[in-house]
Amino acid sequence: MITKQGNYVNKADGQTYDFDFDVPNDIGELLDITNEGERNKLALRMYITDARNISSAKAQAEAGHNQRVMTEEQKANAKAERQANAGILAKIKALSPSQRAALGL
Repeated sequence: MITKQGNYVNKADGQTYDFDFDVPNDIGELLDITNEGERNKLALRMYITDARNISSAKAQAEAGHNQRVMTEEQKANAKAERQANAGILAKIKALSPSQRAALGL
């Protein structure tokens, strides 16, 4: 497991609060700590979340309501996370169909 950092802004006082969370280091570690049912639920949740986020961003952009502004640090962190996710996806794609089926992917 690796520890990632996040933060949120409390709307009541405007203060930013940091937090840490653990995530699997790679797909092998994810497979070790989850069963097939859990992986299926995770995949469905990610699919639904991505669909909602993409649809929301598109609707906001079309309406001219997209006010999201990222700092350079946030952009760099987002880019690093996308690259890490791409690496995990590449490992999944490298599996044979039978390996994917065995993992419920």
